[in-house]
Amino acid sequence: MIERKITEAIKNDAGKIIAFVNPVEWWSPRSAEEVINDIEESFYNYFIMLEGQKVLLKVVNGSGEKYIGVDSIQTRHSALDTLLKKNVIVNSMLMRQ
Repeated sequence: MIERKITEAIKNDAGKIIAFVNPVEWWSPRSAEEVINDIEESFYNYFIMLEGQKVLLKVVNGSGEKYIGVDSIQTRHSALDTLLKKNVIVNSMLMRQ
């Protein structure tokens, strides 16, 4: 399966992720709905790099709507301090302010 690297995410005024970005890729930006569909339909895998490790994104069924998350809570928490020094974090994704 083809993998796509996410380097940033765009959020709306309410703090919800509305798009995922890799500025050097032709497909970017991609809306959150499109990424959710791509993952669910097995069109593409999306990943982020945390502390030099590739972490695959997954679709999480929240209360009322789906969102993008990561599999490992341990991975999320171990990288949080490092990421906060460089980026704003929402749901463990890199955010563009």
